[in-house]
Amino acid sequence: MRVSGDYREAAPPPVVPSLSAFSWLVLTREREREREHMQSDLIKKRIIGNLIGEVVELDASSLEIVGHSLIELLEENRLIHHGLNKEYRPVGYTIDTFSQDFMVAGEYSAEKEYFHGKVSKASAGQDTEGANPEAPVTTYAKIEKDVQHVLDHSAGKLPKKSI
Repeated sequence: MRVSGDYREAAPPPVVPSLSAFSWLVLTREREREREHMQSDLIKKRIIGNLIGEVVELDASSLEIVGHSLIELLEENRLIHHGLNKEYRPVGYTIDTFSQDFMVAGEYSAEKEYFHGKVSKASAGQDTEGANPEAPVTTYAKIEKDVQHVLDHSAGKLPKKSI
């Protein structure tokens, strides 16, 4: 059978004795959705990879500005930014970004080893979230230090989001 405007032959559905035409159609659509989902995931991974490549190239001052703008965009709210001084150099010992009510706080870091964790066995008081307490645990010292920094400056008012 020829399709108008197309010179390719349309393939008839395969003959499968145990499937009705409806079941065959449903299975075919599910396979198409899976294929589209896989393609979508590949595209997302490529976009994320490209973004990571661009973020890695940012210097500390640019990372502060981009991070602050991103959190404002995500929160749909104007936030306070204390992460840079008048010369646009990163400032230490302050929370980089926070909301007026301190329900949102953000810290930024350009340290190369920020996401490289140290693997060790869980300590006696460490929460392993239901995992085997004998299993190795990865700790991220700089991230933990930044979270503690936010908590230390919170004056008893814990933020709902710490980014």
